[in-house]
Amino acid sequence: MGLNDKYIILGTTLFSTVIRRLIENEGQGKVVAYSTSAELITDRIFDNLPVEPTEVVMDSGLLFINTIGYSKMNTIRQKVSMQFYKHNIPISSFISKRALIYTDEKLLGTESIIMPGAYIGPEVKLGRGNIVYSNVTLTHHIQIGDYNFVGAGVTMGGGIIIDDNCFFGLNSTVKNRINIRKYSLIGAGANILSSTEEYGIYIGNPARKADKKSFDTVI
Repeated sequence: MGLNDKYIILGTTLFSTVIRRLIENEGQGKVVAYSTSAELITDRIFDNLPVEPTEVVMDSGLLFINTIGYSKMNTIRQKVSMQFYKHNIPISSFISKRALIYTDEKLLGTESIIMPGAYIGPEVKLGRGNIVYSNVTLTHHIQIGDYNFVGAGVTMGGGIIIDDNCFFGLNSTVKNRINIRKYSLIGAGANILSSTEEYGIYIGNPARKADKKSFDTVI
């Protein structure tokens, strides 16, 4: 990212406006428009910028940041990104200058969003499309797959493997040397002491597996 880079933000949510402010306040570029699918546009102005159909702006030659959040376990963000990759159009990362990064830059993945105050320790490896929020602590030797959302205040021990499309709620903690399997949903404040099951929902301290009815109450 550079001062003269121009970006289109994919998404029109409050989180999208946060990323715009961070990009511009940190001098990492200028956001010139927001974008979403043509059928979803109800107003052509958002946050005092134009909203353009994604189908139109893909060939603009500008840079893109994907700010679509954890809807449907991050699959909406993943779907939008795949549309760009099919056309060989890359999605950029936003890595805050105020994040504390101690792993190799090459391990930070593609189309990552890493917020101010996040701590990413040695030998932490990110895949594609991960969002790491403020005050997250990824201690060391953690492997994270694709399209995961790590909420503010999450703390993870070392030696953890995280699969794809997982969600970690605010201030949850994950014990060292376990596996968080794909589509795991970790509720706010949960304390994960053992490996999860695929598509499992986990709440409480210590965490227990909950039923599907808990989905709307834990994120």
